[in-house]
Amino acid sequence: MIFSRALGAITLAVASIGAQAVTNVTVQLGVNPNFAGGTGPVNPVLTQAGPAELSSGLVTGGFSSSGMAHAYADIGTLKVDGTSEGSLNSLARASWRDDFMLNLPGVAANTQVTVNFTLLFDGSLNVGSSNIGSASWQVRADVGGGAYDLGGDATLYNNSPSLAKHGYFGDPLGALHGTATFLTGQNLPLIVELTGVAQTAYDGHDGPLATASFDLAHTLRWGGMTVSLNGVQQNDVILTSGSGFNYLQAAPVPEPGTLMMALCGAAVLVARRRLSRT
Repeated sequence: MIFSRALGAITLAVASIGAQAVTNVTVQLGVNPNFAGGTGPVNPVLTQAGPAELSSGLVTGGFSSSGMAHAYADIGTLKVDGTSEGSLNSLARASWRDDFMLNLPGVAANTQVTVNFTLLFDGSLNVGSSNIGSASWQVRADVGGGAYDLGGDATLYNNSPSLAKHGYFGDPLGALHGTATFLTGQNLPLIVELTGVAQTAYDGHDGPLATASFDLAHTLRWGGMTVSLNGVQQNDVILTSGSGFNYLQAAPVPEPGTLMMALCGAAVLVARRRLSRT
């Protein structure tokens, strides 16, 4: 279970780490029909220094299967959405990787601090009632290297008798909170990844084609961080990052792009059953 923590105000200075920093974003799609025919599978991957975006367009397969996927990544913001109909797997993944360093004025380098950080996450999963359908999300974040400091995931299953589970299982959507401990004055990695998957298949029962989607509103934004020393929150923090992004504050709400609005219209292919936040 993921627990909430309140964020406090912090005074800050933000600069660039320098040429040694590693900063990039990655977007990946996988739209794979389970039967031959149609346009066939699409599986592109793109990694670059600046904002990256991929869209599969409509992918078709045998037995009236179709689907699409879209992913957008920038430092501080990730978006994924996709649909599946008939018998098809649709995946979209977006991530960013940056380097950062924390220092506390008047405090020696290599001093251990604790960071509480937030990811602002919202969206919906949808599945139709016929045949086999499921949709899922997964979030991972590593602040400072080593093991993941934050993980969340969930899956929505439809009511197909071929499935052992029905309904929503996993973490609720909403703000996700993580904690990391590391040393000041060191150049450290920060990695955040968002994945969405929609899967459909035939279960041998009559009825309309199976449908599933993780929709366009699925958005993850960096929500800021607080820094504590010996259990006391620090109000004077110097943060530098390779990208110049200010990880002490939340990323701004992104404006919807033309491509994203177009994909929104394609979502009418999928039965709309809104998943309310728990």
